[in-house]
Amino acid sequence: MQNKTKKTHTQKKRTQKSRVVPNHPKIIIGKLYAEWCGHCKDLKPEWTEACEKLKLHMGEEVIKIVDIEQSNEVAQINQINTTYLKMSPVKLSVQGGYPTIYKIQNGKVSYYNGDRTAGPMEKWVMGVSQQDGGRRTKRSWSEPERQRRRATELRRCATHIEGVVCKTQKRTRRNQSWFSFFLRNP
Repeated sequence: MQNKTKKTHTQKKRTQKSRVVPNHPKIIIGKLYAEWCGHCKDLKPEWTEACEKLKLHMGEEVIKIVDIEQSNEVAQINQINTTYLKMSPVKLSVQGGYPTIYKIQNGKVSYYNGDRTAGPMEKWVMGVSQQDGGRRTKRSWSEPERQRRRATELRRCATHIEGVVCKTQKRTRRNQSWFSFFLRNP
């Protein structure tokens, strides 16, 4: 006598979902290039160095590197667009010529327009902007969060000013009460 167990409807759904959703890396980077292109040849050593450092720093399960050569371009671009950019209105394509360096993250593609050296490319992939001195790229906060952060920043400034005033001149009752009031009421 065989012991057959029937799967319930929810168990069937779970197994179907697990088969359908592939295990995608968090970030896909790559370049669209042509073997005959002089710019592509110049970029090759810097690109290789940047990719090796990123693999070491982020891990191969987080980042995937997909380089697409011109001779096989159409098929590979279509595959990336259907796999990773299915819901995105902006699809992967050559941007103004070769090489085109791209990053796909959170279902969106972005293109690199900075220096063609390893350091700036690594920073771009990791989300650090060159223009703001190496700090993280600007985030958009909700209004309550923005107000809370502004109040915190004002308290820090007031504390700093209070310290400077205390060092440079005698502390008076008036200065002390103004700073205490400000710190209590942001």
